[in-house]
Amino acid sequence: MRLRISLEDDLVADLDGRIGRRQRSAFIAAAIRQALEDVRRWDDIQAALGSLKDSGHQWDRDPAAWVRAQRRGERRGRQPAMTREEAMAVRGADAILEPPTDAHPRGERE
Repeated sequence: MRLRISLEDDLVADLDGRIGRRQRSAFIAAAIRQALEDVRRWDDIQAALGSLKDSGHQWDRDPAAWVRAQRRGERRGRQPAMTREEAMAVRGADAILEPPTDAHPRGERE
């Protein structure tokens, strides 16, 4: 569908300088799609506001402990990670400053 819109001269010049005259329509269509998706996302966020109860969550009493438990994987069935104190007792204070020699980047194994 054709649509006539008016744009400021400097805006068109910047657009042409960045993407070229022959790509105007495609660029503007993509920008409008993205803007509409952003608006839809904000509508969803605003509609969801207040949908969670203010209390009765697992993390209400001690949020920091709940986060630590999640990070250790206790809720995912994995072995919990050692605490800092446990690591110091097992490997010594200097060892916790450096990754173990068998550590793999991003937890990947060969």
